[in-house]
Amino acid sequence: SQEMSPLDEGFRNRIEGIYDRWREAIEIGLKNGLKAKTVKAGTDPKSVAAFVVASITGVIGLAKNTQNTDLMKLALRAMKDYLQGLKN
Repeated sequence: SQEMSPLDEGFRNRIEGIYDRWREAIEIGLKNGLKAKTVKAGTDPKSVAAFVVASITGVIGLAKNTQNTDLMKLALRAMKDYLQGLKN
């Protein structure tokens, strides 16, 4: 997506739709967790969803550039720890 988006407007629009749905799904999950009191009060579902998607796409880009899956696993473990920290 990072390579093709500047080159093809149609592709960019389609991929943005996928990212939108991905963020929305995470946001809905977090909202449901807030209602069920399994997610810490005060968590902002919209910003967390944006952060998670941006972080995962960044991790993928980093792993691709460095050709280092260990670095990717390390970063994803940190993301898991972050998300675990949102549990109530």
